[in-house]
Amino acid sequence: MVFQNYALYPHLTVAKNLAFPLKARRRIGKAEIDRRVNEIAEIIGLKNLLNRRPKQLSGGQRQRVALGRAMIRNPRLFLFDEPLSNLDASLREEMRSELIQLHARLGKTTIYVTHDQIEAMTMAQKIVIIKNGRIEQVGTSKDVYERPANVFVGRFIGSPKMNFVSARIENSDGARAICVGAAKTLLPKNWKFPEMVSNVIVGFRPHEIQLQTSENSDPEALQLLGIVRALQPLGHDVLIDLSDRNGTWRAVAETDWKNNTATVGSEVLVSVDFSELHLFDGQSEKRLSFSA
Repeated sequence: MVFQNYALYPHLTVAKNLAFPLKARRRIGKAEIDRRVNEIAEIIGLKNLLNRRPKQLSGGQRQRVALGRAMIRNPRLFLFDEPLSNLDASLREEMRSELIQLHARLGKTTIYVTHDQIEAMTMAQKIVIIKNGRIEQVGTSKDVYERPANVFVGRFIGSPKMNFVSARIENSDGARAICVGAAKTLLPKNWKFPEMVSNVIVGFRPHEIQLQTSENSDPEALQLLGIVRALQPLGHDVLIDLSDRNGTWRAVAETDWKNNTATVGSEVLVSVDFSELHLFDGQSEKRLSFSA
């Protein structure tokens, strides 16, 4: 097991911290212990720091020692308890890459506990999302991102997080329509809903929001009229916070946004293609299957 707080012995050197699990077994000779310490130190990139004590190491180096101490036992299963949460953002990114490479090299099953959805998305081959001790969804990164099982998963997975607005499904001249506030849009004909479904929660990713004008307005997309509340330039992208009487949501600017002169306080029309919408039951908040 690898702990969040490293759990290293402060009075022992890196070499002795690594060797401790083997010495505790009392059946392994000194030569074999030295060989395995050097082998693990080579793997974790600390061979030139074997004589240092934990206080002389950086946070990332200490985490590598903690990893090495678990690896030296050659276990069948690794348990990681938020091992990167004590590191700064840049070091976490570096360690994520190292852990991915280490897992590929060792080929050992690893159960990794984290509250950071970016760690889960980038590192896991399979994600188990748990809320209050209950499993909400199990799947690959692609599964949980593209088809979240409920509102909680949709909100938790993705950065920036998924937007949600409350809506109604109504009959309109023999067809079904989705109503957000006073705005009504006919649904595609191949979308099939149980008749009892009326109140829904509509989810959509910030990257899928498109700026609309009266000239290019798309009648086959969900349209929302919002007020720009904040602009957050990120270099390549811009985060745009919007709101209306139904709530607030966030967009990630694409090229058409960047060419637009939207300012804080201005009113803009945006749309989301029906193929990019996620619909959830308004009461249970579970995902709805709605296309033929």
